[in-house]
Amino acid sequence: MVHEKRVCIVYRKPLNWIDSAIQLIGRCGNYTHCELWFPDYFLNGKKGYRFTNFMFQTMERTDDAYQEYMESPDMYDVHIVWLPLTAYMNLFNWCDELVSRKCRYNYSAVARLILPQCMQAVDDPELDMNHLNLFCSQAIVLSFLKNIPTDHPISGLMRKLPACATKPQDVANVLEPLYGPPLGIYNVAPDRVQLPPKVASR
Repeated sequence: MVHEKRVCIVYRKPLNWIDSAIQLIGRCGNYTHCELWFPDYFLNGKKGYRFTNFMFQTMERTDDAYQEYMESPDMYDVHIVWLPLTAYMNLFNWCDELVSRKCRYNYSAVARLILPQCMQAVDDPELDMNHLNLFCSQAIVLSFLKNIPTDHPISGLMRKLPACATKPQDVANVLEPLYGPPLGIYNVAPDRVQLPPKVASR
């Protein structure tokens, strides 16, 4: 059996009035942000790294995300994805490289996405690591497309999403047939996990 590691796609509900306004104007569904969390990843003696793309900031890598999630667990839901170790490491390293290159937030794509009078973007950017601007769900879709083998079930699902025109709720929706509805964040613990219905993986 191939050794696998879990990565979590974390969805956040509106946090403040700005999020609520974006949710209303952009018809965003339940979630206005999403991020990748590696709950079991150890680096420099620390564990639980996550990657975030927020407005007014470059892409960030932070540790000990579990503690922050548990401060407001009702704000967060999660899909748990099991990946072969090589794919898991490729995913983490790709995101980490974006952090080191100070990947900026993609304001123009978000504006096209959430404003009704603007035409939605349909094409993904060239994956030039030196000139990549990404918003949260765009980063997640591209990270899986770039690093996960095409024969893994999640790859086929992610290929259905145009990254530049994908909201966090879209990611949750496209994964639901295979992984079930997102779970509450409290279902993920540092050393154990309550599994969703078993899904096929390689």
